[in-house]
Amino acid sequence: MPPVEVRVFCDANKKSQFNDWLKTLKKKQKRGYQKCVFLLAVLSREGGAMKMPLSKPLRNGIRELRGRVGTVNYRPLYALMNAGKAVMAHGLTKEGEVPSAAIDLALARVELAHGDMDTYTDNLKK
Repeated sequence: MPPVEVRVFCDANKKSQFNDWLKTLKKKQKRGYQKCVFLLAVLSREGGAMKMPLSKPLRNGIRELRGRVGTVNYRPLYALMNAGKAVMAHGLTKEGEVPSAAIDLALARVELAHGDMDTYTDNLKK
């Protein structure tokens, strides 16, 4: 599969929960941050060819990147879009299953981004 451009969902004011989540990880959980940056690089390189154990489909086109450091699971949620793009819709840490509410939020964000990529996506800020 060809590489993909990794974008992040943002609101109309260019505020991105995903970029904020990564920034917090960088300050407070450096190893988790490094794992997520690694997963984002693999996603960029492999795109839709990325499989378990690094990526897993969840629901309706939403997928999770799967990183773990110690007992903490890092789950960036994303969707592959047309034109060789991936949109990072949400980032979370978890212990059990990814909450349904997080998947619903990611779905809503991807739908907005799909309708207007210029307004609802921005560059990934590591």
